[in-house]
Amino acid sequence: ENGGGTNGGRTKGAPREPETCWLDEQNFIKIYGSLSEHEGRVANAVGIKADYVEGRMRSGRKDVTAEHKLQRRVCLRFLHALALKDLVSEVDQSTIVTSFGL
Repeated sequence: ENGGGTNGGRTKGAPREPETCWLDEQNFIKIYGSLSEHEGRVANAVGIKADYVEGRMRSGRKDVTAEHKLQRRVCLRFLHALALKDLVSEVDQSTIVTSFGL
Protein backbone atom coordinates (compact mmCIF):
# COMPACT_ATOMS: atom_id res chain seq x y z
CA GLU A 1 0.00 0.00 0.00
CA ASN A 2 1.56 3.20 -1.16
CA GLY A 3 -1.33 5.66 -0.94
CA GLY A 4 -2.90 6.40 2.44
CA GLY A 5 -0.30 4.45 4.37
CA THR A 6 2.41 7.06 4.26
CA ASN A 7 2.89 10.23 6.23
CA GLY A 8 5.40 12.76 4.98
CA GLY A 9 7.43 10.17 3.10
CA ARG A 10 7.48 7.64 5.91
CA THR A 11 5.22 4.75 6.77
CA LYS A 12 2.40 5.68 9.12
CA GLY A 13 3.31 4.69 12.66
CA ALA A 14 7.00 4.17 11.85
CA PRO A 15 9.54 5.94 14.07
CA ARG A 16 11.16 9.06 12.69
CA GLU A 17 14.57 8.75 11.16
CA PRO A 18 17.29 10.25 13.39
CA GLU A 19 18.01 13.01 10.85
CA THR A 20 14.47 14.33 11.28
CA CYS A 21 14.62 14.61 15.08
CA TRP A 22 14.77 18.26 15.96
CA LEU A 23 15.72 19.00 19.54
CA ASP A 24 16.22 22.39 21.18
CA GLU A 25 19.57 21.54 22.77
CA GLN A 26 19.74 24.53 25.11
CA ASN A 27 16.24 23.86 26.46
CA PHE A 28 17.01 20.15 26.88
CA ILE A 29 20.27 20.93 28.72
CA LYS A 30 18.39 23.29 31.05
CA ILE A 31 15.73 20.67 31.78
CA TYR A 32 18.31 17.88 32.11
CA GLY A 33 20.26 19.96 34.61
CA SER A 34 17.18 20.49 36.76
CA LEU A 35 16.01 16.86 36.93
CA SER A 36 15.18 15.45 40.31
CA GLU A 37 17.30 12.56 41.55
CA HIS A 38 14.55 10.11 40.53
CA GLU A 39 14.16 11.68 37.06
CA GLY A 40 17.93 11.54 36.62
CA ARG A 41 17.91 7.82 37.36
CA VAL A 42 15.10 7.36 34.83
CA ALA A 43 17.08 9.34 32.22
CA ASN A 44 20.04 7.05 32.83
CA ALA A 45 17.82 3.94 32.72
CA VAL A 46 16.35 4.87 29.33
CA GLY A 47 19.83 5.34 27.92
CA ILE A 48 20.63 9.04 28.10
CA LYS A 49 24.37 9.41 28.52
CA ALA A 50 25.54 12.40 30.53
CA ASP A 51 28.70 12.68 28.44
CA TYR A 52 26.55 13.17 25.32
CA VAL A 53 24.42 15.89 26.96
CA GLU A 54 27.22 17.62 28.83
CA GLY A 55 29.83 17.18 26.12
CA ARG A 56 28.58 17.03 22.56
CA MET A 57 25.22 18.73 23.06
CA ARG A 58 26.44 21.52 25.36
CA SER A 59 29.31 22.38 23.00
CA GLY A 60 26.96 22.41 19.99
CA ARG A 61 28.88 19.72 18.12
CA LYS A 62 27.01 17.95 15.34
CA ASP A 63 25.96 14.33 15.64
CA VAL A 64 28.28 12.35 13.38
CA THR A 65 27.79 8.71 14.34
CA ALA A 66 24.74 6.47 14.49
CA GLU A 67 25.21 6.38 18.29
CA HIS A 68 25.00 10.19 18.46
CA LYS A 69 21.82 10.19 16.37
CA LEU A 70 20.33 7.50 18.61
CA GLN A 71 21.18 9.58 21.70
CA ARG A 72 19.35 12.57 20.18
CA ARG A 73 16.26 10.41 19.60
CA VAL A 74 16.38 9.12 23.19
CA CYS A 75 16.70 12.69 24.51
CA LEU A 76 13.73 13.81 22.43
CA ARG A 77 11.60 10.88 23.63
CA PHE A 78 12.56 11.56 27.23
CA LEU A 79 11.65 15.24 26.85
CA HIS A 80 8.25 14.24 25.48
CA ALA A 81 7.76 11.78 28.33
CA LEU A 82 8.47 14.54 30.88
CA ALA A 83 5.93 16.79 29.14
CA LEU A 84 3.34 13.99 29.20
CA LYS A 85 4.03 13.40 32.89
CA ASP A 86 3.25 17.05 33.58
CA LEU A 87 0.13 16.87 31.41
CA VAL A 88 -1.14 13.80 33.31
CA SER A 89 -0.33 15.61 36.57
CA GLU A 90 -2.64 18.39 35.35
CA VAL A 91 0.06 21.06 35.12
CA ASP A 92 -1.30 24.09 33.25
CA GLN A 93 -0.91 23.53 29.50
CA SER A 94 0.64 26.93 28.87
CA THR A 95 3.30 26.13 31.50
CA ILE A 96 4.05 22.83 29.76
CA VAL A 97 4.32 24.52 26.36
CA THR A 98 6.67 27.17 27.76
CA SER A 99 8.75 24.75 29.82
CA PHE A 100 9.30 22.21 27.07
CA GLY A 101 9.39 24.50 24.05
CA LEU A 102 6.45 22.77 22.40
